[in-house]
Amino acid sequence: MDQLTDAEDKEFHLQIEMLSFVVPKVFDLRKKHNDQIVSLIYEYFLYYANNTDVHEIRLLSTIIFDYISALVDELLYNKHLPSEKEDIKRYGIDSIYTIIKTHLN
Repeated sequence: MDQLTDAEDKEFHLQIEMLSFVVPKVFDLRKKHNDQIVSLIYEYFLYYANNTDVHEIRLLSTIIFDYISALVDELLYNKHLPSEKEDIKRYGIDSIYTIIKTHLN
């Protein structure tokens, strides 16, 4: 989580977000980038899944990507006390762990 928030360029991220709603090509590139990340998560989960249905792994990959993205956005773009940020990170990571553990049997 720290690596993701440290690597994020807030100004660039906001500009890309705004442009993606105005310029279809930017939207397509952003979607392609996100789809590639979800695909990598899927491959990782597939490698570690025992008897989990492939469709369920695809859904889980998308949900985890969206959840992590939301956590990073929350930490970067909303004001929190340092202790609140640590709680958000800790509970967020614990939640991700629980979701993955529950669905990858």
